[in-house]
Amino acid sequence: MHSGKIKFILDFDDFAPVMPGMDNLLSLKEHFPNFKCTCFTSAFSMSIITRQIDVSKMKEWFGLVKQYPWIEIAPHGFVHQKGEGMTKDAKSSEIFVTAIENLFRENKINFVKVFKAPFWEMSEHLEKELFKRGYTIALNRDDPMSYTDAPKYVYNWSIDEPIPNYHTIKGHGHVYGTNNGLNFCLPNLLKIPQSAGFLTIGEYLKL
Repeated sequence: MHSGKIKFILDFDDFAPVMPGMDNLLSLKEHFPNFKCTCFTSAFSMSIITRQIDVSKMKEWFGLVKQYPWIEIAPHGFVHQKGEGMTKDAKSSEIFVTAIENLFRENKINFVKVFKAPFWEMSEHLEKELFKRGYTIALNRDDPMSYTDAPKYVYNWSIDEPIPNYHTIKGHGHVYGTNNGLNFCLPNLLKIPQSAGFLTIGEYLKL
């Protein structure tokens, strides 16, 4: 059991309108009144296309998300397709990042400039474009490969593991579906001490 004021910086991948998991985030907020987190979110949902869901549903979802200021949004690709972060040159990288930023801005989503590539796949061209635009790059702790001197953010705990005895715990999971999905790991997160403090990645990087 932990004691003292531990800081938790929690991030969850694949926050999207057609994915379950919002109920679990709300449960965490109810249990920990000072709870906040960063959700890595694609600018557009491929499910809009594959499941023939009306685009207005995504706009409605973004409207709901804006009601929860304790959820910080960070870019997680354009439609979260495998390989989309492996851009071939500087121009395609510029188009890719611009498209992501434009969709967030059109929906009036305040996003933090911390980019996590879908499936951790990122070309050198894309990282250089993100670096040029002032982004921090979120990396996989098990393979923290990088091409530039861009600021990095690397988690130190996967939420399916026992809670480590660190003063600052940077936890990583998914909103739904994987081994470290909230649907499996909510009981583990509820073991976090009530005395803990919570920061978003954006807040943590400003310290």
